[in-house]
Amino acid sequence: MTLTDAAAAWPALTVRGLVKSYGPKLAVADVSLDVPRGSFFGIVGPNGAGKTTTLRMATGLLRPDRGQVWVDGVDVWADPIAAKERIGVLPEDLALFALLHAPRLLFLDEPFEAIDPVSARAIRALLEDFTGANGTIVFSSHVMELVERMCDHVAVMVQGRIAWAGPIDVLRAGGSLEDAFVALVGEPAEREGLSWLERSSD
Repeated sequence: MTLTDAAAAWPALTVRGLVKSYGPKLAVADVSLDVPRGSFFGIVGPNGAGKTTTLRMATGLLRPDRGQVWVDGVDVWADPIAAKERIGVLPEDLALFALLHAPRLLFLDEPFEAIDPVSARAIRALLEDFTGANGTIVFSSHVMELVERMCDHVAVMVQGRIAWAGPIDVLRAGGSLEDAFVALVGEPAEREGLSWLERSSD
């Protein structure tokens, strides 16, 4: 994972002003991020917050309506071949053969959804070894406990926007990631529709 001086001056991933709409729905609204090199960076948010769409644009799989993405200073859309040489995208079954080209930046979208606990532990160890060798991981999840255990940086997405981004310990401020997340996002509106649960327990 050797880097030129020019590439080393950049974050592992730089995102500026990403916008993506699907018809009248604005899925990603002016998202900007800097992912530090060697970090384990989590993107969290409610379902429909725009996490997957953001990752697909960052990896060159989906063209944004506006905005730019750089990997090690390489423009993903201006030089897609060079950018993709630096990127690894693990599929849902986490087949690690995708890593044969020794990427510097690894993307995972909800990586542990269908993995048994034993396999998940082994995969976590491999991912931690990857960041320990100065690789960078970006992954999305809505499982707060998993993000809290694995990540050193986090971005919170709400309705297509970044509500907060930075070191996870700063966001938690001595509390839990879940409490900090709820403080940013707010209590779910659906709670009002569950009042029958409270009545049934009386």
